[in-house]
Amino acid sequence: MPSSTTATSSSSSLQLDLPPIPQRIIQTSPSPSSSTSTTTTNPISNGHKPNDNDSLDPNQNSNCSFLMDKLKNTKTPSELDLSKTPPPRSFAPSPPLLITRNSSDIDLLSLNENDIENDIDNENENGNGSNDRINGNSSKSKLKSKSKSTINGSKSGSSSRHKYKDENDLSKLMRTVDFAARKHSCQRRKDVDQTPYINHPIAVANYLSSTGITDVKVLQAAVLHDTVEDTHTTIEEIAQSFGTDVARIVEECTDDNTLSGMDRKTAQLRSAPYKSREAQQVKLADKIHNLESIRRCPPVGWGIKRIQAYFIWAKQVTDVCAPAHPPLAAKLQELYETAYTRVDGVYHPCHPGVCGPLTEPEKELIDSRLRVLKKGDKVCPAPIFF
Repeated sequence: MPSSTTATSSSSSLQLDLPPIPQRIIQTSPSPSSSTSTTTTNPISNGHKPNDNDSLDPNQNSNCSFLMDKLKNTKTPSELDLSKTPPPRSFAPSPPLLITRNSSDIDLLSLNENDIENDIDNENENGNGSNDRINGNSSKSKLKSKSKSTINGSKSGSSSRHKYKDENDLSKLMRTVDFAARKHSCQRRKDVDQTPYINHPIAVANYLSSTGITDVKVLQAAVLHDTVEDTHTTIEEIAQSFGTDVARIVEECTDDNTLSGMDRKTAQLRSAPYKSREAQQVKLADKIHNLESIRRCPPVGWGIKRIQAYFIWAKQVTDVCAPAHPPLAAKLQELYETAYTRVDGVYHPCHPGVCGPLTEPEKELIDSRLRVLKKGDKVCPAPIFF
């Protein structure tokens, strides 16, 4: 068997026609037992011109190393983390363009075909329409063009009335709910579950209809009672879409947003005796749903003093409006006398002045999550299902 020296010498004598091996940057990490540092070789110094197949220059190589280290240190969220992240609960809608109308525009909305014909007859009797007929432009066409003109891209009120001329009460009410749902689509209530705001006006209308109110205009106003106050809706828009009677009730139920919270409550109390019967009915239903919601599960951040102060103020308002709808007034009086809520693990009367002793049926009306909480604990929102 030949020795290893002979094999090495014989293999070194072979001459193979191989392409030159490109010189690359060689980095060796020092071993614990050796102090050898990293060595680099410049490919240009050896007479070899680098090509596309050669490695990156030192600056590019350091950048790649930096990016790789950054990716390694970045924590990738797991599926469990993603499932715990709640979706956005509310949005801030961009405000729409406010519609401004002058008096002449609103007068045009009230024109109908009979008014147009009467104006034409008057002009013909006075001899004012002859020049228009000579020029080929009749007064009738001019007035009709005014009545059919659009205001900020929407049709006039007369066209809307003709469109819904044969609409029944159920159709009117459903169209009103659709309108309010779109206006309140990005709003939430203040409870811990952030329930959709549209639940409130629908519940107000339901309280009225379930206690004997059959006037569809009152039910429409109940559904719309917060649109002007809390959304970018105008009274003119309500009047154009649902009539002046509905718009009048909504306007009576609308607070002045320029006032502070306490001033608004004072203004409600002072103006309550002068509201129309229909507006007082909507006020009663509005208050009873708010009070029921607060008793069941108070808004986030509300303590017992704020809850009791709201109940005391609400009773002052509803006592004034009570004659407008006795069935709802009776329900409200029962609520004041029996309502309890639970805050920090303790049951409290909602209206300390008139509330009676706590009963077991009353406990069942409070949110079950509150009934098991201890002092210092917080209510967890209900899970969201998609």
